[in-house]
Amino acid sequence: MAQGRFLEINTRSERKIHARGGPCEADQSLTKRNTMASVRYIVDDVDKSVEFYRDRLDFRVDLHNPGKFAALERNDLTLYLSAPGAGSGGTAGGHPKPGGWNRFMIVTQDIDLLIGRLASAGAKFRGEISEAGAGRARLLEDPSGNLIELFEFKKK
Repeated sequence: MAQGRFLEINTRSERKIHARGGPCEADQSLTKRNTMASVRYIVDDVDKSVEFYRDRLDFRVDLHNPGKFAALERNDLTLYLSAPGAGSGGTAGGHPKPGGWNRFMIVTQDIDLLIGRLASAGAKFRGEISEAGAGRARLLEDPSGNLIELFEFKKK
């Protein structure tokens, strides 16, 4: 992975213990999920990113510490948003920053409709629709330049 880019994928939950010996309330919320995958993106503006993912891509906000951290959910994906330098995830591996080519996918039944809805809301894309392989894809940028791949399988 290129220096300055950070993507964390967790496939199991970990339980943290509060200093008084019991689980933290926030940790209980973060670990109670039975998710397929967790991804962390470093973002320039946590609050702006929460609005983007919630309002444009239908993520549900689970936790939000304004300016520092958010945990969002969509189906079997938990997306953690961290400000650079905020908490352990915001400093892991040096000085992480947004951007790069790492991404997660949102599979849709109608990519043209989704792209149209996002474009009319002012979304920024990287490149045009690719129609090779198993389907059609287009890369969407979040407010910090992190990528989300919009994907539609070929129709039979």
